[in-house]
Amino acid sequence: MEMHARPMEYLAKRRRTYLWTKAAANTLAAIGTIVFFLFAALFVVFVALGLWTQLPSYFMLAVIGGISGVGGIVWRVSLNLARAVPHVPPVREQIASLPANEILVRSSAEPAALPEELLRAAQSGAGVEALLRPSEGKPT
Repeated sequence: MEMHARPMEYLAKRRRTYLWTKAAANTLAAIGTIVFFLFAALFVVFVALGLWTQLPSYFMLAVIGGISGVGGIVWRVSLNLARAVPHVPPVREQIASLPANEILVRSSAEPAALPEELLRAAQSGAGVEALLRPSEGKPT
């Protein structure tokens, strides 16, 4: 896996792109299937009723058959596209494969603040030593 400045955002973007591509391909496959079966059924009805015997009806028969064929082609191509998209697992599953230097948010070598900044008195005038002593009968 290649190194990125922000691996979490990269992994999330990769997953989003995968989901959008997969959804688009499957939606297109569904539309192709609907068009194919709708116009194939119309073609069968057209032939079964004998409407294809008149000359202008030959043209309509060809158009209906052509649209049904295009729907079938769209279905097949989009289904192959959906199968060709490589699977991208959810981000939490991808984190396990990252090296440790990409997972850490910040180093623990430097403290977040100096001890004097972390221990501030709620009342003015109390020193750091007073904060470190146990309380003597005072409610906490």
